[in-house]
Amino acid sequence: SYTVSSGFSMRISPISGQLLMHEGVDLSASLGTPIHAAAAGTVVEVSSNYRSGTVVKIKHTADDGSVFYTAYLHEYMDDILVTVGQTVKAGEVIGAVGSNGWSTGPHLHFEVHDSSDTPSTP
Repeated sequence: SYTVSSGFSMRISPISGQLLMHEGVDLSASLGTPIHAAAAGTVVEVSSNYRSGTVVKIKHTADDGSVFYTAYLHEYMDDILVTVGQTVKAGEVIGAVGSNGWSTGPHLHFEVHDSSDTPSTP
């Protein structure tokens, strides 16, 4: 189970202390809680960086043909269950909640991006 701990909005970063756009929703959960794909699609990114920790990004095509992306941040690389190019089903487990990158505790940072890969309100 998840609890929303931070929304999509401008906020003071708990890491840098700067006013920054928080481009997703933070969902607090216990370490290792399974993360499920929000919709069917194809994995287009599995990467890691200092700020986002480990990232899984999935490209989705809606019934009307429009494209959107979902991104799942702060997982641990060892817990990632998908690879780039893999097709996933809605609800399929793709990884587990972690706490790496700019993170103050275990949570899933979940983002939705439009067809131009710009973050939008989930």
